[in-house]
Amino acid sequence: MTRNMNARLAGLVYLMCVLTGIFSLAYVPSQLSLWGDPTIATVAHIIESQFLFRLGILGSIMCYLSFLALPFALYKLLNLRSG
Repeated sequence: MTRNMNARLAGLVYLMCVLTGIFSLAYVPSQLSLWGDPTIATVAHIIESQFLFRLGILGSIMCYLSFLALPFALYKLLNLRSG
């Protein structure tokens, strides 16, 4: 792959990590958890919106996998020996 393709791949992996992280770590908990009565109200919100809860789990998995792939993409990009 050319250097430009490596840069695009690293940017895409990094963007996926950031977007799925914001979704799964900020948006989903803000929609599902309540501060007044945390246990009963949170469980009720999770039961009411199971699809969002499952999307949050999927987003977390995608975030962690892309976070694990990011060093490999950056290594390919920043490897000084490659021409």
